[in-house]
Amino acid sequence: GNRSPAPMLVSVVVLSDVVVFLQDTNQKYTFITPDHKSGVVPVHTLIAREKPGTDNKALYLISTSDKEPEMYEFQVVQPRDRQDWIAGIRRAVDLSTGGPGEDSQFESEAEQARKQLEAKYMKMRVLTSELRGKDMELARLLEDKMRVLSEMLDELGVDQPLET
Repeated sequence: GNRSPAPMLVSVVVLSDVVVFLQDTNQKYTFITPDHKSGVVPVHTLIAREKPGTDNKALYLISTSDKEPEMYEFQVVQPRDRQDWIAGIRRAVDLSTGGPGEDSQFESEAEQARKQLEAKYMKMRVLTSELRGKDMELARLLEDKMRVLSEMLDELGVDQPLET
């Protein structure tokens, strides 16, 4: 017959670069390939969607991978968990950088933040250097001013304290 297989309890592990499907067998986790589909899916290829209809526990994970596009159907344990799963997977997709060999149009938030911090650091180094230069100019001007004042005091015959 063409019946759907019986539902199987699966642990879905969302990592920074892949989603992995595991099954708990006697307290040992083993990789599984649901319906003979890939059991490891690149995060950056995923789309998470509610399954339309009356089932408020069902969701689809759709992999848009060029090599192995697939659709997985899952049921969460509690209806209230479905939105958390969808939001969590979408966040993982947003944070992922794309796999090797696949162009990623968007940088990850972490990479953008790192670059912004680095740019800020470099700008601060330039400004600090500029400040040091101004301090040196100021010191030269003040030394010149002290020399001129010293000459004035000499002209007036005023005894000066010993220079240190």
